[in-house]
Amino acid sequence: MSSIQLWCSFLLGIALFMPTVTTASSETEQARRQFPVDETQRTIEIFRCATGTVTYLEIGGLTRSMNLDGNEGETSFILRSAASHAVLWKEKFSGRWECLGFDNNTHAYLLAAHHTHGANDLTDRVSYLPESASEIKESAFDKNRFYASVIQLNPSEHEVVFVGGKNNEAGEKLYFLDLQADEIKFPDTIDASVEGAKGELKESWDCPTADAFHFRDGSALAVCGTLNPDPSRPGVYRIGSNNDFYWIVTKNPMGGSRLLIVGGGSGANPAVLKLVDGRHFLHIEVLEDTDRNYSVFQTSIACAEKTCSVGTETCALDIPMTIYPDILQQVKAEKHKTFASLPNGDDYMNLVTDYSHKLLLRALSGDQEAAHVLLHFPFELDAAPAEIVAADQETFDKAKKMKCSGI
Repeated sequence: MSSIQLWCSFLLGIALFMPTVTTASSETEQARRQFPVDETQRTIEIFRCATGTVTYLEIGGLTRSMNLDGNEGETSFILRSAASHAVLWKEKFSGRWECLGFDNNTHAYLLAAHHTHGANDLTDRVSYLPESASEIKESAFDKNRFYASVIQLNPSEHEVVFVGGKNNEAGEKLYFLDLQADEIKFPDTIDASVEGAKGELKESWDCPTADAFHFRDGSALAVCGTLNPDPSRPGVYRIGSNNDFYWIVTKNPMGGSRLLIVGGGSGANPAVLKLVDGRHFLHIEVLEDTDRNYSVFQTSIACAEKTCSVGTETCALDIPMTIYPDILQQVKAEKHKTFASLPNGDDYMNLVTDYSHKLLLRALSGDQEAAHVLLHFPFELDAAPAEIVAADQETFDKAKKMKCSGI
């Protein structure tokens, strides 16, 4: 055997025992074989998504299939020189990715991957693409197996703000990914008695536990009472339960607290706390209906400079004019019914509750006749039914005094 043949055999032996390297592009091809591209997917043309100091990043790809168990889609990234526009790096990934932006401190682009988990679309990867590197790098988000339902880059603070949690833990909270240190800033739960004051009115109450949003400057926004994440709406939390009172309190880094909002109690409308961004919240009163909740009033809460403050309560009506168009005819047809005419008290309670609620929604949509019938309720009222109707009438009166649009 010649020396050339020996050399070729040696190279062939190395190739046979070389480990297989799986790249993002090969994973994409594997995904295409397992879940072929179908007619519901469309191409996203390449466009610039962020600009660095000496480079810029482009993104494009293929949308996710609309079919059950279809292709997850693809995302392509191209890193180019800002001076020559030459390609410095490019890669194709399976699934939907996005470019969160560029961090000037670390000189890296922030890339986030989204995948479907059950019925939810969650961010399950946040990676760095340094301008000077030819590959993406894991962040503390990836290493600690976090997920996010809401995520955004806060360039001024050099952090990624997200609402989410760990894959093996229940519940969602507010977190910060510190880009300089590559660390997750963990929120905490306040376990203490909270005292606060609003104007000259001082209040004190027992608050054995509270859910809190903690900020890097040491301040916090705490909710004394139950705070449950809405699984269908990322960043939205239901406050209170079973007509219990709740308090929203701001705490400064020194431990001092100040009362911002008191809500709940018998007859009160349900409320949610919505995270708008890392330091801006909305406290929203809602009316619950069979298929969705409708906003009625809202108050903004802004957190900055080691404290939080509340704005003026405003109207937030989002009730369609087409809601319950036949409710007036139904009420007129059944207004002869009394407590004694129905088999039991629960039936009458349910009838009054249903009609009062629907009349309120119809009145808030701008129907003046529905408003008149609500305020002059035609059914016999006593005890609990009277309290229900009175609460709905009070909500309408409040909206009218605030001069909500259409009323």
